[in-house]
Amino acid sequence: YSCPEQFVNAGNASAASLQFEKTENKPIVIAYVAAAVFAFFAAEWLIHLPALDILLGFPVQLVGLLALPYLSVRWFVDGEDAGKDIEEYAGKIVSKLPGLEKK
Repeated sequence: YSCPEQFVNAGNASAASLQFEKTENKPIVIAYVAAAVFAFFAAEWLIHLPALDILLGFPVQLVGLLALPYLSVRWFVDGEDAGKDIEEYAGKIVSKLPGLEKK
């Protein structure tokens, strides 16, 4: 079985790997990705502790439920590009992280 060429080259994973190969600060990028994954799981664990589930769990879920229709309308009805929005937001975060500035 061979995958058509358009599906091999169209994935975001290949674009991310090409972007990673272009970067000069690979150890810093790896450290930030590892820290982000750890922070995600730590926050998920913290939110679902029995005492904090009521205080944090419900508001976080409510924000997600309110953001979903807004983003759906923005991306699917208005025709905005989701990838462009994500790249713009990620660019703002990267510009604030030390060690990742462009030379």
